[in-house]
Amino acid sequence: MAGSRARRTIVLIDYRKLKKRLWGQTVLIDTNIIIYLVEEIPPYADLARFVMRNLEDSRFSGVLSLISVAEVMQGPLRKKQSGLAQEVKSYLLTFPNITCQGIDERVLDLMGRDSRVSWKKLRSIDSLIVSCGLARNATAVLSNDLRWKRAISSDFMVSFDL
Repeated sequence: MAGSRARRTIVLIDYRKLKKRLWGQTVLIDTNIIIYLVEEIPPYADLARFVMRNLEDSRFSGVLSLISVAEVMQGPLRKKQSGLAQEVKSYLLTFPNITCQGIDERVLDLMGRDSRVSWKKLRSIDSLIVSCGLARNATAVLSNDLRWKRAISSDFMVSFDL
């Protein structure tokens, strides 16, 4: 049919596999994972809730870039919900077992240095976020970003989509 678009079948990671990849690790959590939770985006919201619940239960530790916190706040701000944006910020900055990393000289020094990352395939802002995780010794990266999947080695990258 002319003009019809093929639907992509989404195959999600199974909870056991997700546990195996994350438990005991220090995990950089990308912005999209938090957005799935905050905005209840199917089919990923349940997996995001699972991640946060187990993070809270100390099954693993998390790292967020302050860039990601700002990106998550942007959704409510666009809707003129500044109070909600501040609640989201507070929630993320005080969440158990998450460390928030700002941009500093150490983060900048780590850009381009890890061979598990094909840095030229990432946008500058994404390189900064990944470097924030490296600054906090992340042993895994959790993201559903297609660019990240292409740029980060599969032994370092964890995604909700298979």
